[in-house]
Amino acid sequence: MTTVKNELLAQLIVFLILSIAACGPKDSVLDRIQVEHAVDLPTGDWYRVFSAIKMPYGVEEDRDASSSILHLQQPVLRDKYTARQLLDEMIKMRPAYKWTFQDGTVDIQPRRSSVPTGRNPLDFRIGMFSVRNESSCQAAMEALRRTGVHFQWDSKTGGKCAAISLRLWDPTTRDALNRIAAADGNMGWWVSERMSPEGKTTFGAGMGAWHEDGILFTGL
Repeated sequence: MTTVKNELLAQLIVFLILSIAACGPKDSVLDRIQVEHAVDLPTGDWYRVFSAIKMPYGVEEDRDASSSILHLQQPVLRDKYTARQLLDEMIKMRPAYKWTFQDGTVDIQPRRSSVPTGRNPLDFRIGMFSVRNESSCQAAMEALRRTGVHFQWDSKTGGKCAAISLRLWDPTTRDALNRIAAADGNMGWWVSERMSPEGKTTFGAGMGAWHEDGILFTGL
């Protein structure tokens, strides 16, 4: 009996390994997305890229990192990009940032944040987070509200927030926003660090949907 169990266990392990291998890397979707029209890379504009690749996104804008855009005179331009190639080209323009792909969302964040350790609201844990048939923008507002940090909602035009349902166990704010964007499928989020006239650190936030003419923003 023990021998039979061991053989079954071995077969199960082989099956799982082959299944994982067949699925390929989690971010392989970035290599399948093809962008054929021109993108104005020299501007260093994240949102032009997201409008082109049409994927959920999140951007943490840092006041120090955002001032380090490199305007290359002759960027490498191709007739066709994959989403990964396009993101990599953007990082060449903004080397103080990095990108990752997690929870179905392209996440942009600074390599070194100017916000002191432990004080970045995107890293706060927000407890059990559950929404049911709720606007993705309202869900994002709730996630940010739970940080206890005051955000200045930038009121910009356009963008339609889809109704989503989520249930997350004590995510960070960033993780919650990424999952919200992925659940919507047509939106992204951004949070920016700012300095007030009094020298205090403040934060702005918003959501934006891509559109054939670019990103349409909606203030949260």
